Amino acid sequence: MVVASEVKLLLDFRSPSEEVLQAAYTSLMATVEKVRREDRVGIEIIAEHSWGRSPYSEPGVELSREVAEQLGLSSDRVLTVAGHDSTNMKDTVPTVMLFVPSVDGVSHNLNEFTREEDLIDGLHQLTGVVRRLAQGALVH
Repeated sequence: MVVASEVKLLLDFRSPSEEVLQAAYTSLMATVEKVRREDRVGIEIIAEHSWGRSPYSEPGVELSREVAEQLGLSSDRVLTVAGHDSTNMKDTVPTVMLFVPSVDGVSHNLNEFTREEDLIDGLHQLTGVVRRLAQGALVH
């Protein structure tokens, strides 16, 4: 048996439900306290960060949808609660996130695979959105 003398762990809870996130956090903290107490393991929480649901601006989402439609691409709204750069920038500058389909919907996983034609379609959509932004779309 191998016992590590030190472990560093990063946890990322994601859910569209604030209630689910709070329940997961509460459960985690109860487990941390139990392990500290019963197993006499030193646990140090270095930092915590969370942000509530804050949707992207509707004009940006609509711009993305319009470009997809002009290119003959399907589009749908995707709820993301990930901490991408755009999540942090969207309240400062016009921002949208574009997603391309992954085979079988697998994402952020070693088995993720996106077909070349979907990547190229995503590039065309990105180019179209950037072109429209450069022409003044979303500027108030």
